[in-house]
Amino acid sequence: MAEQNFERIPPQNIEAEQSVLAALMMDKNAIYKVSDILQPGDFYREAHNIIYKTMLDLIEKGQPTDVLSLTNRLEETKKLEKIGGSSYLATLANAVSAASNIVHYAKIVHHKKILRSLIDAANHINELGYNETENLEQLLDEAEQRIFGITQRSLTQDFSSVKSHLEGAFERLEKLHEGQGDIRGLPTGYGDLDNLIGGLHKADLVILAARPSLGK
Repeated sequence: MAEQNFERIPPQNIEAEQSVLAALMMDKNAIYKVSDILQPGDFYREAHNIIYKTMLDLIEKGQPTDVLSLTNRLEETKKLEKIGGSSYLATLANAVSAASNIVHYAKIVHHKKILRSLIDAANHINELGYNETENLEQLLDEAEQRIFGITQRSLTQDFSSVKSHLEGAFERLEKLHEGQGDIRGLPTGYGDLDNLIGGLHKADLVILAARPSLGK
């Protein structure tokens, strides 16, 4: 009996994609919650990529992202039929009842995109392994760059409000004003240096340099 070859479907979640777009139709300001998570091209369905890109264009121009606005814009760019027509936009608008969970849906879409990118990179690296004519270091560097690019995309930045840091900042300022906190960071043991830089702080890179013969 001949062996059957079933093509595997790439990772995707159509419902999550629809929920993200529906939430943006409901509240265009929700884009500020997901703009650091999703990029045009992250959606599995090309129609959803087109709709998301169109939404970004409308938001940039200060226009609404409801069904009517999207329909008009997609008609102008001759892409309405590519996404399934105005009837599909109307269907999307009813995909969710609130925009409050958009971050959750966006992270699902982002996760699936990273998995697809990993598959693409693995296939590319597999082809590199059969290339016996290229320099080995160049092949390894190319493979590393493909994986590194995916790693960079998988990192999403977490933002915190200014308010959450104000209390500690005011406390440090008060201590400095009262003379209780001459050194704000970790003391180095060198008094003159501590007076100059205020001690060592998290995430700081301190480089000490001087001209030759100055006693470094």
